Formats: sequence, structure tokens, C-alpha cells
Amino acid sequence: MNVQQDEVLNESKVNSKQVKFILKNGVHMDGIVEAFDRYVVVIRQEGDKQAMIYKSAFSTIIS
Repeated sequence: MNVQQDEVLNESKVNSKQVKFILKNGVHMDGIVEAFDRYVVVIRQEGDKQAMIYKSAFSTIIS
């Protein structure tokens, strides 16, 4: 488990703070973390869309 990663995700969740996820395939996704566990993150994107991202797909998280 990556403690630093979980701290960033939890800060976004608690404070409704926007985060940018850059995935290993180069896709950029912006959103506010709604939930996360050991394997996945659920974010709320613009237009009230939800996306579930596997943590194994992360390259970078920018808060």
C-alpha cells in the first residue's frame, strides 16, 4: 500500500479537491475522488460523470 498516494486521494475526497490522474497509456483524467480502496479509485468528473480507475493504471497523480 502506498501511504503517500492514499494521503493525496483522501485529501481530494475530504476537501472536494480536484486532482489530475495521468495514466500509463498517456490519458489524462481530472476529477474529485469519491471513493478509493486498495485497488481502485472512483472519481467524479465534469458533467457529473463517474469513472473508476484501477490504481495499477496510474503513472502520476497531480494535486
